[in-house]
Amino acid sequence: VAVGNEVAVRPCVVPSGSPDAVRIMCFGDSITQGGPESSAYRRMLFHILRDNGHDCTFVGSQNTSIKNAPTLHDDFDAWHEGHSGTRTQWFVKNYPVTAVFSQCQPDIVLLHLGTNDIILGEHPATIAQNLREVLRRVHEANPAMVILLSKLVPNYGAEGMTKRTKWLNKALFNATVNANAELARRLDCAPEPFPGCERAVRVGRTVRKEAAVVL
Repeated sequence: VAVGNEVAVRPCVVPSGSPDAVRIMCFGDSITQGGPESSAYRRMLFHILRDNGHDCTFVGSQNTSIKNAPTLHDDFDAWHEGHSGTRTQWFVKNYPVTAVFSQCQPDIVLLHLGTNDIILGEHPATIAQNLREVLRRVHEANPAMVILLSKLVPNYGAEGMTKRTKWLNKALFNATVNANAELARRLDCAPEPFPGCERAVRVGRTVRKEAAVVL
């Protein structure tokens, strides 16, 4: 739904379950959203987490695949924030990042963005700059929200895409190193506690022990 050039905030869905379940948001483009023959990585990840005893749920404002087709499988929490065909600039100019994340209040965000930019020839430095702004707005919604920023998956399409993907992955690391260094400061409710602070900090500290790079 769009209002002018900006996407309207749709109701966020949190599947019923344990109130202590860790809220995970899968955020990105079609690689996150999935297509008519795949539920992307989300279904596999959901079952891996549940099978290993993790109390978690996937949250978001949509549960469909590309072109609003029904999700292929119905045996997992299909809610997500994957938007097919989008570029990083779209999320900066048209997508209400802070409002969406303030409503959904995920504990953990799985972010994979930039593939469409690479396909269309955008410079890696520009993509990294856009992603830094997206990260800033996500943390504006919740300073202690943990973001797992993925390197772009390999792409063997048009000529030069593999090289540009490698450049972007390097640029992403350089662009986010400061955010990673600030994590310890964000994982503290003092001196300015915010709603849900204690829960967010608890989840953040747990994830930090198990992941090499969190933002």
